[in-house]
Amino acid sequence: MAKVAMTGACRGDLEVASGNSQSNFTNVPTAISENSNHTSLQITTHKLNGTNFLKWSRSVLMVVRGKGKLGYLDGTIAKPNTIDPSYPTWEAHDLIVMAWLIHPMEDSIVNTYILFPTAKRIWDAVTLAYLDLENSSEMFEL
Repeated sequence: MAKVAMTGACRGDLEVASGNSQSNFTNVPTAISENSNHTSLQITTHKLNGTNFLKWSRSVLMVVRGKGKLGYLDGTIAKPNTIDPSYPTWEAHDLIVMAWLIHPMEDSIVNTYILFPTAKRIWDAVTLAYLDLENSSEMFEL
């Protein structure tokens, strides 16, 4: 049986000892090294179904804002040029936010937005499609 122990100052270094031999393995860090980004895609129990946009959007915004990624929805974290050295990190974070938006949607709604290129484009399109629709239906209930 192998023993695994963290060694050294680098968080990614692992030392595996088995019998008389030892091997060092180093985890190569990914573009995303913040623990706050490694989370379940299940960010809300409210799946967007076409009639619950306000509840869904509020739940999503709480998580996105809490993870420090609101700029990917409101455009304050702008998409850099693809040759910019910061692009891979921006893209990785944007893909996480896209997954947070897409995952809590009913399948029939996901199909409309899954091919959008950025989290901001998904957010803007979903907001445009469902915000006024929900406000209109609430007015009829009065």
